[in-house]
Amino acid sequence: MSVRPRSDSARRPFNTQGTPSSSSQPPPPPPPPGAATPPSGKLSVPAPTSLTKFIVILVMHLCRRILLIETLTKLCVYFCLITIISVVTDHFPFPRSYFSDKQNFINQYFVKLGWGWTCSLLGLFIYLTSNTYCCGNRKDVNRHLMRLAFGTLWWFLCTKLFAVIQNSFGICVTDYDLNRSSCETSGNRWVPFDVSGHTFLLVHCLLVISEEVKCINGWERIDEVIRKEMSSQASRYSGDALAQLRTLYDENTPRIRFLILVLTLLSLMWEMMLLSTILYFHNLAQKLVGACFAALGWFISYRFWYKWRSWTPGLAGHGVIKYMKENV
Repeated sequence: MSVRPRSDSARRPFNTQGTPSSSSQPPPPPPPPGAATPPSGKLSVPAPTSLTKFIVILVMHLCRRILLIETLTKLCVYFCLITIISVVTDHFPFPRSYFSDKQNFINQYFVKLGWGWTCSLLGLFIYLTSNTYCCGNRKDVNRHLMRLAFGTLWWFLCTKLFAVIQNSFGICVTDYDLNRSSCETSGNRWVPFDVSGHTFLLVHCLLVISEEVKCINGWERIDEVIRKEMSSQASRYSGDALAQLRTLYDENTPRIRFLILVLTLLSLMWEMMLLSTILYFHNLAQKLVGACFAALGWFISYRFWYKWRSWTPGLAGHGVIKYMKENV
């Protein structure tokens, strides 16, 4: 009996799909020159975290924990401290210390210039942050800076009003029916109602800082937005806008982080000086009136007016790029 020779295809091994397998199959031809490479759809993986970057992340986390406490919660704490501590110290004075001296260094060179320090640092902070998330649009940046203009106007009007209150309201020590001029003319002592300007100033600065730093909530998300939009075929932003955003983000983020650290230290110092004011100066009513004027300015601006975006400065963090957690 003759044996039929096996064909080449019969001698070739088969893979699991039933097609001849060969380890020497030629690779697919390369795409022609100039052909577009289809996007992979994958985001680039960030580089490993170095020790320096880890320390920066840790410090920024601590600063955020301090700065990003809800503003209303802070305000309630301030009012509780003013009320409870003042009730106690009005009857049982606190022992004298370095902070009970009005001539101490912090009071003379920081608190009395408190709005100047706050306005200067916040002005630089608002400029850098808004310039980034507004992609360098000067009109939008100036609009965000207008919030400080209103804060300055409110501070100026309140200080003038406090002077009027001090001259108009008070008591004459010997004759309650006399006004200030008559009391002083008759040789008596006039005790004015002296609204606590320090309490107003410190609470005003703390509330404005608390609202303005909210734009750092999710700041690193901007980098994620840039990478996602650059890898997308249907990006919401133009290539020029993304390139400018990448440049501004990389340049401004280290400066913004430094300012976050400085603003955290400034806020802690203002809170310490607010506590010393509560302990040593003015009575309960004078401190409460000062705090109420600061809270009123915050409520009018950040809780009411700024939320109407069409003809107001708007709130911090609102710009071309949507990166904040509540806006994404």
